[in-house]
Amino acid sequence: MKRINKESITEILSMKEARRGLHISVIAKHLINKYSDLFTETPPLEYEKVRAKVNRILLADVKRKRGSVFAKVKNPKIKRYKRGFYKIKNANLYPNFLFLFPNL
Repeated sequence: MKRINKESITEILSMKEARRGLHISVIAKHLINKYSDLFTETPPLEYEKVRAKVNRILLADVKRKRGSVFAKVKNPKIKRYKRGFYKIKNANLYPNFLFLFPNL
């Protein structure tokens, strides 16, 4: 798949509108829109494959004990995690994606 990695997911979740977290399906749709190109001969990205890859990346990062960038979103009413919602662990650490990856 085209350039779908931790950095591209971090870029989407570091947007101001995503401070409270986004669902996996929304993240996958953002990535498909970002990497689709109308003028190339390559086949378009499939939604289910992109969603599965995003899910794998996020789950692997959340399960890490140290150094994880992402966190699950808690529902404030019932104090449980919302299913499929993720956010950046500490939004103050990542105010701007370009600060993280200046070479891009």
